[in-house]
Amino acid sequence: GAQFRRFDHPHGVRLVAQPARRFGPLLRPERPWEGKGVSISTIIRDGDRYRGWGSCQAADGSTRACYFESRDGLNWERPDLGLVEFEGSRANNLLDCGVGFVFKDPSAPEAERYKWVAEGDISPADFEAYKARRPDAWEPKAERADVGRVFGVLGAVSPDGLRWTYLPEPLVVEHSDTQVIACYEETLGKYVLYTRTWMVGPRAPDAPD
Repeated sequence: GAQFRRFDHPHGVRLVAQPARRFGPLLRPERPWEGKGVSISTIIRDGDRYRGWGSCQAADGSTRACYFESRDGLNWERPDLGLVEFEGSRANNLLDCGVGFVFKDPSAPEAERYKWVAEGDISPADFEAYKARRPDAWEPKAERADVGRVFGVLGAVSPDGLRWTYLPEPLVVEHSDTQVIACYEETLGKYVLYTRTWMVGPRAPDAPD
């Protein structure tokens, strides 16, 4: 008679839910430039270490970008980068760039291997120059006359993720609100950017039933 035999799929597997354990926080304010808080917004496994980029807020309320490293993803170090002066010293982990999202680009030359994206302001002069070059490539709601600002998504490149050079013009001119992320999608051969567009003005009415 016919027999059913398993060849190419697992069997005898038992799934067990492990009890949750609470611990942390993984990162606590420890340095003077972290007086009001510190956080990591981007983590990349890069070689034999984890690398983190985040933000910190000093006691006076000023916010700065900062950098961390870890061997296990749990214990984070603050390497002295020597890039930014804080209260007369450069012995800190502060970065000379804005707070944003970082990704590693496998398609880029070494000088631009790391990429940075973030929402930010565009100066009036840069905005006029952008409109002259690309008259149909900006969102009208990015220009906020009520607050005297023009919003966009900015980009920067770096050979090491520490020393950054801003791109000469914004990636997108639109009103995007935080949590902008990007990557190089190898299967598409393209860069992909996710934004959080803020619909300025009154909320649209509900669609009729």
